[in-house]
Amino acid sequence: MEVKQLYINNTVVSQDAKERLNIAADKVKPLARLGGGEYASITAPFSIQRPE
Repeated sequence: MEVKQLYINNTVVSQDAKERLNIAADKVKPLARLGGGEYASITAPFSIQRPE
C-alpha cells in the first residue's frame, strides 16, 4: 500500500528538527479497522524511544 495524498488540519500536526511530521493522535482520535465489523480506537496514545 502507498499513500498518495493526505489532508490534515495544521492544528494536529507539527514538524521536528529532521523535518518529519508528527501527528497528535490524541487530537485526531484515530480509528482502526480490525476486520469484519470490528473497530478500535486509541484512548491513551504513548511514545517509546526506538533503539539505535
